[in-house]
Amino acid sequence: MVKSGDKTKRPPGLDGSPSHLMHRALQLALDIYTEEAGPDGLTQRQFAVLEAASRKAGLTQTDLVRATGIDRSTLADLVARMTAKGLLERERSTLDARAKAVRLSAAGEAALAAARPRVEAADMGIRALRPMGMRGAFH
Repeated sequence: MVKSGDKTKRPPGLDGSPSHLMHRALQLALDIYTEEAGPDGLTQRQFAVLEAASRKAGLTQTDLVRATGIDRSTLADLVARMTAKGLLERERSTLDARAKAVRLSAAGEAALAAARPRVEAADMGIRALRPMGMRGAFH
């Protein structure tokens, strides 16, 4: 039985849990992204891979892991599927014969160009959730 006035410290609820709040924020951001991208649009991870590959031709999958933060096995699967869809092309790296370099295909460039306005709209929707004074860039 708990006595009234018991001052025992209780752990903070979910509203006080940074890990829970970050998870909820991620869920909300992905929901907004998915709504803007549409059912046939690129996933957030596909967009990240295409955007990173567009910045510098000939990136290896290791480079893409560093650029996107996607874990190695997930990225390898993504690159394989995106190559099969014709969004990416792979070839032997000129810098490391053991590695495959990734570059955008023409279809990948078109998909990226079509996705950028939708991603911008999603980013605006996510920023709109923040207080007015905090809607600038995330750093």
